[in-house]
Amino acid sequence: MSEELKRCPFCGSNAAVIYESGHYTDKEGSHMLWTVCCGVCGVSYDGLSIDYEEVRKKWNRRAEL
Repeated sequence: MSEELKRCPFCGSNAAVIYESGHYTDKEGSHMLWTVCCGVCGVSYDGLSIDYEEVRKKWNRRAEL
């Protein structure tokens, strides 16, 4: 089961969502594009051509202090 998305690192909102934002085709086949964004402040990672779980992991990654 997927881990939930963490709060937005910019505004702290719980309104982050991941959605399929398109696709492209190259010599290796068809690939989905994913976007994860905050519904409150609008910050996003868009057009990522990696799988859903990797998009979630990238959003949830936080710098270690």
